[in-house]
Amino acid sequence: MEIPYPWLLFWYTFWLPALIVKGTLPLLQEFRDGIDRNVKAFEFLLKCCMTDNGNHLVFPSKNVFTAMKTDISVLKSMVAGGLQCGMVDPLLHSYNTTDATLIQQYGNSSFTFQDFLRLVVWSHELGVPDSHWRPIMENCQVCRSDYQYILHHENIAQESHYLVQQVLGYPEGAVLPVTHTVKKLSPKTSDLHYFRDVPQDLMDKIMNIYKYDFELFGYRANVL
Repeated sequence: MEIPYPWLLFWYTFWLPALIVKGTLPLLQEFRDGIDRNVKAFEFLLKCCMTDNGNHLVFPSKNVFTAMKTDISVLKSMVAGGLQCGMVDPLLHSYNTTDATLIQQYGNSSFTFQDFLRLVVWSHELGVPDSHWRPIMENCQVCRSDYQYILHHENIAQESHYLVQQVLGYPEGAVLPVTHTVKKLSPKTSDLHYFRDVPQDLMDKIMNIYKYDFELFGYRANVL
């Protein structure tokens, strides 16, 4: 069975880890040790790598990472695709089952919102958070860049209108396209109902992960 690469990547960076967090698959120590090696090697890379004219990462000799038992290709994928890619290699080496067998067994598995939140906490604690739900403060390096404007996605239509016309000077009618809207939901629909049944201990961990995003971008944590 030929599996498209994008789907297979999500299979390793979301689906299988979610099954582990849910308890459907066992959490193998070999898998955790592999992630730990990759994270430590990635942290070492950030400390010792140099830039070529500020545009490209210059990797140290691959022998350095061989000694750390980490393939340099894994680190390159973590740089290009996000820290979550650091889970792929440990999964491949720890779970001795073919892709086709795993997909046949678990390809139709479903996950609750709480399962998703537990995955967010778990991957964050292991040091391999998915870049899609990694805190904005970390993704955008807000403490290292001089951002002049912050736009909030829930008000993106109005705020982008001000930015495009009042700040950038584009003519009336020029707007930024608004994407990622949910079908059949009005723009005023709130997502807070998803959090109503989330256990307090899990909610506390989630809020702790995003506490600086709340503080920096003007959100109130007590609405939850």
